[in-house]
Amino acid sequence: MEKEEVKAILNSKGFIEVKYRNKPVYLEGIGTDQDGKILVKDLETNEKLYANIKELEYNPLGFGRQPM
Repeated sequence: MEKEEVKAILNSKGFIEVKYRNKPVYLEGIGTDQDGKILVKDLETNEKLYANIKELEYNPLGFGRQPM
């Protein structure tokens, strides 16, 4: 994923499913002191960690979907 895509997801009002290493994550915010990283929360364990933006995956067709 590119940094611009991450910013668009962070600014969106819809639900967008994002995965990091095949695990669903919530995007917390782009780190200011860690180049190319973003703070994410693992939705399975609630663990927060810095993930490489390039390793994030999402389905662009998921824009606007509402969580179930």
